[in-house]
Amino acid sequence: MLTGIVTGVQIFYFVYPVMNDNMVTCFLRYLSINYTTQVSQMTVMFTTFDRYVAICHPHHYASVMTRNVAIILSLLPWVLSLASVSSPLLGWHIWERGCRCEYLIIFERGYYLTSSVITYSFSILTFIMYIFILKTAWRYYSRVKPVGGDTSCNHSTHKSKTMERDVRNAKVTGVVTLAFSVCWLPFMTFPFQKGIGIDQISGLTVMNWLVFLGMFNSIVNPFIYAWKRRDFSKECKRTFGCFKNQEDMSQTSVEF
Repeated sequence: MLTGIVTGVQIFYFVYPVMNDNMVTCFLRYLSINYTTQVSQMTVMFTTFDRYVAICHPHHYASVMTRNVAIILSLLPWVLSLASVSSPLLGWHIWERGCRCEYLIIFERGYYLTSSVITYSFSILTFIMYIFILKTAWRYYSRVKPVGGDTSCNHSTHKSKTMERDVRNAKVTGVVTLAFSVCWLPFMTFPFQKGIGIDQISGLTVMNWLVFLGMFNSIVNPFIYAWKRRDFSKECKRTFGCFKNQEDMSQTSVEF
């Protein structure tokens, strides 16, 4: 939602071009998008870590993912991303009066390299954890057989249902991760090349179009969650006040 808001703000830079002439407003044009997308990516990575512990180390899940750890992992992306994107405002830039407000020419090379390495590193870590999740889920489904009506197997049935729920949640995270990578990693190749000393001024047009592909990720994510998670759909309806109570919501719930 925040990415959508800061994306919408971009129109003011076309309606009021004078905003591009001020260093702070010019920087905020790009840093606000960097901030929200980095928060999104880090949140997805920490969510994948939660699913990794739940599926690959289920016996240690309760001791590892405590309430305090969950709160820290929820807040950490906002803090780390703020530290990352605030560096240009603190002096890590090459802004000069009269400089064009273009993303690839206003910051130091180190900033481009740092931001792109962060994006690629978190994506790689997320995919590595997801590979282990898939391997564990595959072994689980290969080993477990449907449990009959024997009441002595209630404990095993409960464990099976828990594992299946965790695997379903991991699938959602995997689809979200894949969508993020498809939408944002092509764009991040330009800052990475800039960071290692390869100027891509001629590719500014391509980069400007690819950033729209990245922003499209924020449009896709709610549909992914609504498609895979009925509880997400219900909570959205309740949060935005579409239904007055849970009873009304359960009677008119929509199947996605």
